[in-house]
Amino acid sequence: MERFKNEAFTDFSELGEATAYEAGLAKARSRFGEEIPLVLDGEQIQTTKRILSHDPGHSDRVIATCSKADETHLERAFQAAQERFSTWQYTPVSQRAEIAFKVAKLMRRDRHELSALMTYEVGKTWAEADGDTAEAIDFQDFYAREALRWGGHHPLTPYPTVDNELRCILFGIGAGISPWIFPLAILSGMTTVAWVAGHMVIV
Repeated sequence: MERFKNEAFTDFSELGEATAYEAGLAKARSRFGEEIPLVLDGEQIQTTKRILSHDPGHSDRVIATCSKADETHLERAFQAAQERFSTWQYTPVSQRAEIAFKVAKLMRRDRHELSALMTYEVGKTWAEADGDTAEAIDFQDFYAREALRWGGHHPLTPYPTVDNELRCILFGIGAGISPWIFPLAILSGMTTVAWVAGHMVIV
């Protein structure tokens, strides 16, 4: 495996990259007004209470309408997370890391689409949005490598008649709440670091 290195930022002075970003913006515009469901235990749920995501540059423009969770949904999510944790914690670290590597690959493929959505949804410039996406990719790659490192064998100081072993203990369920200023990078980082280590995350 190659050593970790940060994802390079996009050079928008290259015509091909600028054209690709414009295509990402067009695809984001085609999805304006999309209804985003809650996802609980694999089930998509539309609720009557909604959260409207507005374009800060055009406040009358609705980017998406998101279903809003209540306490009942949260309790159901918690119960599902507890149930899934009972098996996920025993999933080999190599399999968990492989998922993160695949997510990084998909993010690279859809990089400009992810960034373009942030341009509309939180008003990020092309470079700022691209940096956010690059950092999200970094988190997938970095935490996958860290999970493999911590999940592997750790040499300890030998002592006669004693078998020493270092083993990481899992705690269970965490929550991820992303700040609006880094909607992809921070959310990606705070959730990936948990699930790739064998925990559950409610987002």
